[in-house]
This record gives sequence, structure tokens and C-alpha cells, in this order.
Amino acid sequence: MVWRKGFSLIELLVVIAIIGILSGFGIYWFINYKFAREVEDRTYKVYTLIKKYQLWAKTKKETYCFEPTAGNLNFTVEENCNSFLQIDNLTVAPFKVYVNSGQIKVNEFGIFTLKGSIYFKSSSGEVIDCANQNPNIAYCCVAFSAVRVCLGKYDGSNCKCSY
Repeated sequence: MVWRKGFSLIELLVVIAIIGILSGFGIYWFINYKFAREVEDRTYKVYTLIKKYQLWAKTKKETYCFEPTAGNLNFTVEENCNSFLQIDNLTVAPFKVYVNSGQIKVNEFGIFTLKGSIYFKSSSGEVIDCANQNPNIAYCCVAFSAVRVCLGKYDGSNCKCSY
């Protein structure tokens, strides 16, 4: 009997098939991981922007308004709510920003005039529902009440925060 060194064609095809299947699962999990981190990143940026201007409203004794601009891609902040001087801009592309209470206004005492939340839609127009559809996303909305701002999970109608 002669021993030959090397692999047969069938052995190579089996190894290639196994590697292909494993890489398919890896790509799927990586895409989901990347999407979850993008949502959390954009949510945290909006949260920090609102907290920053809430603090500035208290310290500078000014009123600030937040509202999504045309196309809902940029989140702008306007000074004193009646002037059109844009003092900050936050791009959250590829997501679209939605505010369920209209314009967000924080007065000179750092108090929000309306209670509401900010949530996102994906580029395909679907609401990012991290409470039910995407449980691997830690937070995907920002809720605000009179003096409190928090990160939460949007369930399709409300932003549920854990204070």
C-alpha cells in the first residue's frame, strides 16, 4: 500500500463548505452588531446634545429650541427659539430623527416646556423598535420630561426609560 501525502478533492470541498457556512453566520452577526452600535451612537449623541443645552440654558439664562430640519437628517438647535441663528448641528444619517412632541424647548431654568421623546427611523423608513424587534440594542430613543432627560427603549409608541 502506497501512502500519498495531501488532501483529496472531497476533503477540500468539505472544509471550504464549512468555512463558507461559518463566515455566513459571522457576517450576519457582524451586520447586526454594527447596526446596534450605530443606533446607540446616534442616540447618545442626541442625548448629550440635549443635556448640554439644558445645562447651558440654566447657566446662561437663555431659552433653546430643538427640532429636526428638512429631510429629518439634521438635528439643529436654535438660540432663543424666535431667531433663526443655528448654533449647533448634529447629523444622524443614515437614520431619520422624529420628535413626538413637536418642537423641544428648554427655558432659562433648564425646564422642558413639553414632555416627549425623540426616536429614529432607518433609511428604509422603519421605526427602530429596540424594545421588541432589536433586543440587542441597549437604547434607541431619548425621553424628556420637565427636568429629566434619559436614554430608553422605543417600543413603537413610547420611549421607556429606566431612571
